[in-house]
This record gives sequence, structure tokens and C-alpha cells, in this order.
Amino acid sequence: MFIKAYNYILAIIIFILLFQVTNIWGATISGTIYIEGRKDKSGVLVTLQGQSMSGVSDKDGRYSINNVPPGSYTIIAQKPGYLVGIVSDVIVSNAPVTVNLELIPGDFKIDNQINLLDRIMLASVWKSKEGDANWKSMMDI
Repeated sequence: MFIKAYNYILAIIIFILLFQVTNIWGATISGTIYIEGRKDKSGVLVTLQGQSMSGVSDKDGRYSINNVPPGSYTIIAQKPGYLVGIVSDVIVSNAPVTVNLELIPGDFKIDNQINLLDRIMLASVWKSKEGDANWKSMMDI
């Protein structure tokens, strides 16, 4: 009888300690990166703004950032040649959080804007030009 009670008490203590350690270590932020027209979505750097915590996406676009302390964060996804993906006010407690991000191709100058140089390069790649059906000079490239 004494041994059974001892085992139950020991199990409860271990459970409490594991719960406390989980609270100290924090949660996991994970998700998927979406990139239009790309099968290989690897190499996207996903960071917590103002923190030294990050993850890198695999070929399927999956990433994970572990041991994130509770708080509110801005998640940033970046890869050369793409506009930066940002999600603000991500609330982290002790439970896992899923944040999916989308990157838009076209930032060849890597300044997080699609400017004239980017438009010229994209127009040459896609062979689009003024006069094409449905051309809009400020929208199309």
C-alpha cells in the first residue's frame, strides 16, 4: 500500500516538474511558407523580430521555432528575390502556435519593394510588354 502511494506521489511530482519546465522553455511556433509557383520552398529564414530566435523552411515550406517564451511577437519570413512576409501580434503562451506566411516573388534588388529594376527583370522573364491584352502599366510587369 505504501509503495503504491509513493508511486502516485512520485508520478504527480514528475508531472508538475515537466509542466514547470515546459513553462520555462516556452512554446513552439511552426507553420508553412507559401511561395506562388514554387515546388521547393526551402531556405526561407523565419525570425522573431527583435529576438535571436529563428527557423529555416524545408523543401515543403515547413519551419519551426522552438522554446519561444510567452509574449507577443512579429514573425518575419525572408528570402532573396521575394518580398518579406510579416505577421504581427502573434500571441505565444505555453501552447504551440501555427503561423503560415506567403512570400511574393519579384524583389530582385532585395529592398522589399518591387521597383523599376524589378519590373524590368520580371518583364523580361515573363516576356510581358505594353500592348498585351489586359495590360495595366502600374500593375503588370
